[in-house]
Amino acid sequence: MEPFTLELTDHANLGRAFGRHPDGRAVFVPYAIPGEVVRIQVVEEHRSWLLGHPLEILQPSPTRRAP
Repeated sequence: MEPFTLELTDHANLGRAFGRHPDGRAVFVPYAIPGEVVRIQVVEEHRSWLLGHPLEILQPSPTRRAP
């Protein structure tokens, strides 16, 4: 699957953020925060959900802080 842009809307388990793929499947993204817009690469694909790796944060969340 090609990389795509995703808006993250909520928290998920294991410290991941959550968004929806255009086809309706849930997408879980580690190292991201709800409220961000990210470009992701799908690393795991299932019938009802995807796991994506963030390639770039296009719009950071206002709650993101530098380490």
